[in-house]
Amino acid sequence: MGFSSFKKGTERIETHERSCAHQEAEKAYLMTKEHAGLGAPDSNEGNFLELLKLLAHYDSILEQHMNNPVSSVTYLSHLSQNKLIAALSKETLNSTIDITRMDQFSFSLRYITKTSSSIDVASFYDLLHNSLTKDLGLNVNDLRGQAIDGARTMSGQLTGLQARVKQNCSDKAFYVHCCAHNLNLILMDAACCLCSAKLFFGTLETLYYFLTSSLPRFKILEEEQEIMQLERTVLTLKSLSDTRWASRKQATEAVIKSFPAILKALSRIQHHHNSTPKAASEADGLLSKLSTFEFMFMLVFWNDLLKRTYILSNYLQKESLDVNTAVNLIDSTVAQIRELRIEEAFDSMENTARNMARESDAATEFAEQRIRKRKTHFDKDAEDDHIEDSRHKINFGFKAEIYFYILNVFVGQFESRFSIFKKMAKLFAVLCPKWFEHPDAEEKMLELARFYSEDMPKPEDAVEEFRSFRALYSELNMDLTTDAVLPFLIANNMDRAYPHLTILHRIYKTLPISSASAGRSFSRLQLIKTYLPSCMDEARLSNLTLLSVAVRGAETFLLDWQPAFFVCLFVCQYKVVKTFGFSLCFI
Repeated sequence: MGFSSFKKGTERIETHERSCAHQEAEKAYLMTKEHAGLGAPDSNEGNFLELLKLLAHYDSILEQHMNNPVSSVTYLSHLSQNKLIAALSKETLNSTIDITRMDQFSFSLRYITKTSSSIDVASFYDLLHNSLTKDLGLNVNDLRGQAIDGARTMSGQLTGLQARVKQNCSDKAFYVHCCAHNLNLILMDAACCLCSAKLFFGTLETLYYFLTSSLPRFKILEEEQEIMQLERTVLTLKSLSDTRWASRKQATEAVIKSFPAILKALSRIQHHHNSTPKAASEADGLLSKLSTFEFMFMLVFWNDLLKRTYILSNYLQKESLDVNTAVNLIDSTVAQIRELRIEEAFDSMENTARNMARESDAATEFAEQRIRKRKTHFDKDAEDDHIEDSRHKINFGFKAEIYFYILNVFVGQFESRFSIFKKMAKLFAVLCPKWFEHPDAEEKMLELARFYSEDMPKPEDAVEEFRSFRALYSELNMDLTTDAVLPFLIANNMDRAYPHLTILHRIYKTLPISSASAGRSFSRLQLIKTYLPSCMDEARLSNLTLLSVAVRGAETFLLDWQPAFFVCLFVCQYKVVKTFGFSLCFI
């Protein structure tokens, strides 16, 4: 269209300059102007083309294609690259299935706000709903479970994303707080419930940085380890993190193994003629802290606690999870912690800490503490202050106010935080072959079938199928886990004979336990969208992320992951990126 005045012409030019067509043309012009062409030795045409030029030196076919292409199409431009990446991404998305023939894939939603205010749940829901229905063609009415890491925006009971999903998509979308995150919160709560616990972990972190931030100081530690013929154990504690607290077992173990060497190293650093005043002061402070019997007892105590939660923590971080196994491990962990709530357990830890103290020439008793007591009447022994001996302090002070208190927090948090998950597991317990002969098995099966009545209009038929399969299971003398029943039905073409059981086992197989796998997708972005290619467009980033995760699938990430679908929700606020793990399961 033309224009009748220069004023209109200026406006049209400015509008055109802001258009996508002009920006793309300008980009193409700059690429043509700045790049000398393929094979030019003095030009840098970017990582992709430069790598191709390098490979062409060793591949005659590639060299011929780059220098003398048969046609004008070389497939080397960024547009061709993006088309190839998109095609590979689409094929990967459509073809990734697991052993039970259920599709497995991941996708990412990125949401950018202009303000630092809290994210609107409605916007989150719209993004999620559109991605599931329009982009992936899924029926949200088939949603049967969701696991979230606990952020209030996501997990709010009334206004959170999980509540909106249940209201608008499916009321059978069972919500479970990510079990891995729940365990982490339990450990955090116990570690922060008392000042003494906070100081203990703060001291461990300070110790790690003090000894490892300086090569000369770390060499002194290694020398002391060699003198004492100790195994060289690198302190594994790193900066305090809100994730995977159970892994701190490695940190406490490292300190215990090298404790005498650590004390000697700190003493040498404190008195070393090359130590700065600051280093000498820090060494003196750490030496004073570590030499107390309280610290050594806490070291033994927390090492024992973290050992008892370590197996559960590792299991909840796995890609393939089983509900019954998770519940059994949770119950087992709680039982192990309850075992510590007796006098004998405290005494055993006290003896271990005392032996460690003797080996290090450190204090072997709890420090005395001045305790103010109430004034008595004039006819009784009146004392305002009384200094208790250390044994009294142990029995009525440290033991009750610290040791048992932390254990009570542990047990209480386990019971409250996993209550919803265990309720869900109890509902599906009847699917476990070990439950087949339970007197209430048929009643429990009917209860489960009625809960999912939308998926099976006649719940009574599920009970009939259960009786039939139970008889077959007993007759064939089979030994299957709950997780193995569905593959067995499919492999033997029995899924049509037992349609209701198959549906219930499909739901069970995709029940969300942890969103830890969703979180792992975020780590792939750090490898893909690094500082240099930070201007990568969203479509290319999304496709490359999917391909990267699929490649990791060779390590059983996608092909052996329990929840059938998960969504990674990215929230970009200026330069701050918030991430939320969000797992969904569909039948």
